[in-house]
Amino acid sequence: MAGIVHFIHYYKWMEITEHAFLESLNIPIIEQNKDILTGWPRMEASCTFLSPLYFHDHVEIQLSIEDVNSKKLQYGFYFMQKSPTGQKLVAQGKMTTIYSELNVDTHKVVSKEISKTILEKIIGDLT
Repeated sequence: MAGIVHFIHYYKWMEITEHAFLESLNIPIIEQNKDILTGWPRMEASCTFLSPLYFHDHVEIQLSIEDVNSKKLQYGFYFMQKSPTGQKLVAQGKMTTIYSELNVDTHKVVSKEISKTILEKIIGDLT
């Protein structure tokens, strides 16, 4: 409508930002070992829209780790509209992922403990 960015783009941008974050830490988004795929399927995703973005607006997405435990990772996303006079928060998103394995033969998905190595990369030294 009237050049307003469609809401689905915010979810796509959250996923792109998450992938860039994990890749920056050398954490694979998906790994395959024979018939087992390991990855980060979504448990929940939401976004609150505070002000519209229009096509050709410049936006910066800031990611924060909101919660983490042995199997779950929750991100916060902050969509900042950039302009010559500053920036403005236009939306806030949240996404929860569960570290999981998928058996490609049986199609069964089970949650899995996040390794200490991965947790340390995400939140720093756990000791």
